[in-house]
Amino acid sequence: MKKLEKMKKLERVKKLERVKKLERLEKLERVKKLERLEKLERVKKLESRFFFFFQILNFNNKMSY
Repeated sequence: MKKLEKMKKLERVKKLERVKKLERLEKLERVKKLERLEKLERVKKLESRFFFFFQILNFNNKMSY
């Protein structure tokens, strides 16, 4: 009887560990996704700034001819 209880408890512990591991992995994936999104936003901001800057340069070049 005790052996059966120990086995059940062990199974429960293993399931809990698996669930915790899965939760950690999911959290890690969410964090990575967020980091990727933040990088994309930063790149887009930089692109827009450079685009504006080059438009001004281009306009100035056209005016000089």
